Amino acid sequence: MAFKNIFMSMLTTIFGPRTLSKSRAAAVVECAVCLSALDGENGRRVLPCLHEFHSVCIGRWLATPHFKNTCPVCSFVLLTTDLVAVRTAIAIAMIVEAYDASQSLRGALQEHDHDHNGKRGAGDSCWFYCRYW
Repeated sequence: MAFKNIFMSMLTTIFGPRTLSKSRAAAVVECAVCLSALDGENGRRVLPCLHEFHSVCIGRWLATPHFKNTCPVCSFVLLTTDLVAVRTAIAIAMIVEAYDASQSLRGALQEHDHDHNGKRGAGDSCWFYCRYW
């Protein structure tokens, strides 16, 4: 239960003009881990030092032992007990995200399957890919 509390204490923000002040939005433009723009398509996490990253990026960063439990920007050190809980929670969050993505893909494939209306033949190139993919 402790890992959930610690992970949840890491702020999650949604990108957009309503969530950031103009000066803060101008200051935070890219994730320091992947160097990609911080945009509305990816959730982000805020470390206790207030630096923001894509959720997946900071999760991978903190899961890598050689980075010594630090913020990629300012080297703020997370407590070891907190870090274990955060890493566990991030791993769980990544699994949930992967599951959600697989469910979306499954839904898309089922819709594609319905588009055939049960009419498939060996000459249909999609038949092979849909059946064996």
